[in-house]
Amino acid sequence: MAALFETAIDVEEHPIAEKMIREEWRRSADRLRSDTLRQRAARSTRPKKGPTGPRLDKAEVLAAMPTMAALVGFEGYGTHPVYGSSTGSNLSITGDRWYCFHKGAEGGGGPLEWFAIYEMKIIREGETIPRERFPEVLEAAADRYIPGWRDRPNFQPPGAL
Repeated sequence: MAALFETAIDVEEHPIAEKMIREEWRRSADRLRSDTLRQRAARSTRPKKGPTGPRLDKAEVLAAMPTMAALVGFEGYGTHPVYGSSTGSNLSITGDRWYCFHKGAEGGGGPLEWFAIYEMKIIREGETIPRERFPEVLEAAADRYIPGWRDRPNFQPPGAL
């Protein structure tokens, strides 16, 4: 046993531990970046304007939406809330980004992509929100997370000219 202890690597110096520490730093930076963007959008007092008046803004909707961790119930690796998991780690959540591995390398995105896939069912994993459908996704997310937004004076829907 003494020979084993003499040749053992201290846990803090093990390459896997170093990789885990770097990954946690990256996740912390992603969380901080997401939190900063949300706070900046929430503090903004500049009215968002379209050609005819106030309009719905993507940053405003993202600031109102729950974080990805709140939407799925965890941060890091875990079980996909829709598909389940045999391994318990087919969904990765880092800040406001997600990536799904339920059928191999499927795809990911942010809260709006999650909403478009799992709430609206207009796209599938690995697809982007089509440009012509983006205003619809933004409005549906605002309907869910920004009560009364349609009652604003001079409301102009996204994409209106």
